Amino acid sequence: MDETLKKVLEAREERWQYRQKLAAGWNGAVISITLCVPHRFRTHPDFGAVFSRLCTKFEESLTRGEILWEKAGELDGADGPARFYRVRGEVSKLKALCVAGEEQLPGGRMLDIDLMDEQGRPVGREDVGLPPRRCFVCGSPAADCVSRRLHSRQQVEDRVLELYEQAKQALL
Repeated sequence: MDETLKKVLEAREERWQYRQKLAAGWNGAVISITLCVPHRFRTHPDFGAVFSRLCTKFEESLTRGEILWEKAGELDGADGPARFYRVRGEVSKLKALCVAGEEQLPGGRMLDIDLMDEQGRPVGREDVGLPPRRCFVCGSPAADCVSRRLHSRQQVEDRVLELYEQAKQALL
């Protein structure tokens, strides 16, 4: 196995274990935020700065939504940055705020904002009646585009750079 891939997989496992540990020690839900872009962007310092600002904007939306929350940690490994929150609230409202962060923040489509319920189970969009994540290139369900590799690497990278510029201009 390629050494970079091995390190990325180890970082993802570390992130999963961290989320599980947070959920086990908390009587509430856990939100994690990561970058949902090709690997070369996830570890780039410029994207790290935008990621941090996007997380701050998401925190503001939690506060506006009257969600009780606390920052519960950060990791920054071979798979890029991750930020974690402990939150209290009704699961469907929390998931709606997570989806809104991905879809409404400038450049927010670069984020993957995941929710785990009080029992440490991942909460998907379909679990609360929301439509699937859209592809940031064409708007179709993202899972279809990814699994069928419908867009070229260049198309994806060009779109990521557009999203990055949107976020940079709006947030930095």
